[in-house]
Amino acid sequence: MERQIKKWFSIAFCAVLIGMMLICLLKPATYFSENENRVLAQMPQASVDSILSGEYTKEIEEYTTDQFPMRDSIVGVKAHLEQLSGKQENNGVYFAKEGYLIEKPSTTDLQSAQASMDSIKKVDALGKYHISLLLVPTAYEILRDYLPAHVYEPVQEQVAQLADETFAGTGVTVLDPTEELAAHKGDYIYFRTDHHQTAYGSFLVYQALCKQLGITPYSEDDFTKEDLSNEFYGTTWSKAALFNAEPDTISVYRPKFDISYSVNYVYEGKQSDSPYEMSWLEKKDKYSMFFDGNHPVVTVETSNKNGKSLAVFKDSYANSILPLLMNHYESVHIIDLRYFNADPLAYLDANGISDMLVLYNTSNFTTDTNVVKLGAFIK
Repeated sequence: MERQIKKWFSIAFCAVLIGMMLICLLKPATYFSENENRVLAQMPQASVDSILSGEYTKEIEEYTTDQFPMRDSIVGVKAHLEQLSGKQENNGVYFAKEGYLIEKPSTTDLQSAQASMDSIKKVDALGKYHISLLLVPTAYEILRDYLPAHVYEPVQEQVAQLADETFAGTGVTVLDPTEELAAHKGDYIYFRTDHHQTAYGSFLVYQALCKQLGITPYSEDDFTKEDLSNEFYGTTWSKAALFNAEPDTISVYRPKFDISYSVNYVYEGKQSDSPYEMSWLEKKDKYSMFFDGNHPVVTVETSNKNGKSLAVFKDSYANSILPLLMNHYESVHIIDLRYFNADPLAYLDANGISDMLVLYNTSNFTTDTNVVKLGAFIK
């Protein structure tokens, strides 16, 4: 009897599995996962070469994994079971204290960071530009005490030390907000469910940046802090897939002083009078409300007619900092080298810009290979 039960259980399990696979293959494919904020694998086209090479089998596996029915629910159940079993992380995200989901470093190799710094140093050697490098430490560094025991590695400290060593004796100014952020690590300066900083964390970086550049920063009293949404679930939540995580709050600092903006999304031919695109608040990726996400080039003209211009080469960490910093300039040119493939120095020269700020989070700086574009066109 027991053998029969096992037999029918196995048959039923296989039937369910085959049925789910058939549903996966026959149902219309979902193109984009808002939960994971990425394009999902689509049905591959079979060819003799792809079948013989095994590439087709690999692509089918990716397709069925991405398109599997109730995938989000299954991934979430798996994450909770792993957390209950005592596992420290899921899908590259640590289950940290106080409900924080903190992204683990994708690499401890500093080779890419060194190549990026060498490219910046090459630009500095031209003697034409005033260059500042701002690497913002992530929650992994500042909230290291929140991490599971024995997982912390000082990779971001090593990147900061490498920057100091590489640019010693050069014209490049290395900016470091670590001390200011560490002094406020008990405050809400990083999102619990996302790898970016909160409004207050960005404000602290802005103040440290201004002071180190010799600019008098505005105080919190010069702004009205406005909470726009308390239902933000970010990138680390999507990776960790914990259903019971507490959502984050998206906030902005609106100037009390008189200033206006003209924001131009150059490649898209779109204009705005604000660095905030409110329609994103109705979507999962609410952080993209800052400058409408990432674009090759965004220019900002302000009513602050002081003749000062700045070019910012950045990743998404800058998007919540720049609405504060741009109040000190007449024009700011925001360039994302992941999407900008022309000569960046030719762009600066054509627009009469000599002040450059390279602004990345420290973790991303260790893996992003696009910063080398800064010096790639120098002959």
